[in-house]
Amino acid sequence: MKKPLRQESEIFLSQVGGQIRAWDVSDEEILVEAANQGLRHSIEERTLIIPERIVFEEAVAQWLIRLLNEGVTESLIDELNKETSDIRYRRLLAMDEGGSPRWHEIADLDGDLEPESKAAYAISHLVGSGAFQRLGQCEEDACDRFFLGPPNRMWCSDRCGSRFRGREKRKLDRERGVLPGA
Repeated sequence: MKKPLRQESEIFLSQVGGQIRAWDVSDEEILVEAANQGLRHSIEERTLIIPERIVFEEAVAQWLIRLLNEGVTESLIDELNKETSDIRYRRLLAMDEGGSPRWHEIADLDGDLEPESKAAYAISHLVGSGAFQRLGQCEEDACDRFFLGPPNRMWCSDRCGSRFRGREKRKLDRERGVLPGA
């Protein structure tokens, strides 16, 4: 049986540093990795130097945690809308692939916009495009990384799954009085 192909998704555009960038649902991997970076920032990074990238990554991680815990709720949508309300848009007329003119809205993410608003913008567009349906968070105690995979997957990697199963086996061996290697 063949896997179904992902449906054609709507592209959304943003402008950062004078460059226009196109996003679509396939970019959920970029935000998942940014969120994983946001989970790993040290205390020193958070307190001494807080570059915009760190704040953005941590904000993405918080949105994904909330998305996993609550799902897409009216409250989540309201807060995403509130956080993105200061974003300005401009319109650009361009030819589409079929040779017809089409209006495109471009979010202006330059200027005084807070990194949290940029994170909410990216999350809101991807949630609205049906992304993050495969989102999970590793259940290994020593790891809390986000990953994309089947809904029943528990770990971000084989390594984490193996680590979990090994720890559970050692716990059972101790309970039974069996020493490892004996």
